[in-house]
Amino acid sequence: MKKIYLIVACVTQSFFCISQTANLKNLSLDVNYGMTGFVNSNQAQDNIIDAGHLDVGLRLMKGRVLGVKFGIGLDKTRITNNGLQSGCDYKRFTLQTVCNLNYLCHSADDILAGYNPKLNLFINFGGGYSSQTSTLFDGTDQMGHVIFGISPKYKISKDFSLGIELNGVINLSRHFDFDGRKIYNGTRISETGFIYNPTITLNYVLWREYKKVF
Repeated sequence: MKKIYLIVACVTQSFFCISQTANLKNLSLDVNYGMTGFVNSNQAQDNIIDAGHLDVGLRLMKGRVLGVKFGIGLDKTRITNNGLQSGCDYKRFTLQTVCNLNYLCHSADDILAGYNPKLNLFINFGGGYSSQTSTLFDGTDQMGHVIFGISPKYKISKDFSLGIELNGVINLSRHFDFDGRKIYNGTRISETGFIYNPTITLNYVLWREYKKVF
């Protein structure tokens, strides 16, 4: 537990250090809700009965192109196999770099001339700490992860944007599969696991240095 608090504290401190030195333009709240897909290493015929995902994050944009985002994500997977229900509860703490491709691909002259599209395409990349517990066994998987994604967002008002987001997450050194079973028999081993999250995303600007949202 101390390790978890230390990692969260380090990520949070890094987030606010960046925010203090980034000459911020706006601060947004991002809420994503959708599903969890996973690559299961166990070769069983499983029926997925629950695979939900929720994450909440704060996005700090420096100007119109680059920013950072700190987020907390929760995933729940439940499957049935031969009448047995099992699964995992997964959470992650992530620090990411965010890039608005629309403004990256346009010159400063275009922006000064009033370029301000309704539809913006963002990409994100980062990493952090994640943990996972099984419904079948005691113990907690504690691991690092790498995350990458893409998100088109449409501005529906001055403060709100609505879009879709697709993220892929590579989890390092896990011992439980996403169905709750161990990935090994006998000798304790670990492996890399992959999940993906297609979601609906809602973004609300909490603060801005100027009137425009982006």
